[in-house]
Amino acid sequence: MLAGEIDLERNRVTVASAGHFMPLLVADGDATYIVAPVAPPIGVAPLTSVPTVTFDVPPGARLIAFTDGLIERRDDASIDTGLERLRQAAATHQAGLEDLMDALMTELVSEGASDDTVILGMRWQA
Repeated sequence: MLAGEIDLERNRVTVASAGHFMPLLVADGDATYIVAPVAPPIGVAPLTSVPTVTFDVPPGARLIAFTDGLIERRDDASIDTGLERLRQAAATHQAGLEDLMDALMTELVSEGASDDTVILGMRWQA
């Protein structure tokens, strides 16, 4: 699970992850994964506290959250390969948010993929 809180006045986001990939921040032609500790998935261990991270989001930036179906492929030796593929694809597409989401689904989801694939994209107004 990935949960977040958006502070629109300060252009900040706070996220917590329970076994989920951290979101990808795309801004100024670069794409960077948010770095934060990840708690165990819900139900695996009792949660006394969940670590969070707060980060600023520049105007015009896009934030992308996703399920593993977007990045995992049977022929990849490492999950890092899929994460890097997503990072590069997101950094190169400078189109609007809807076009970016379409491009990521088209480029990254393999034909005949059986895993669930969900992308949540948000764009901050400039």
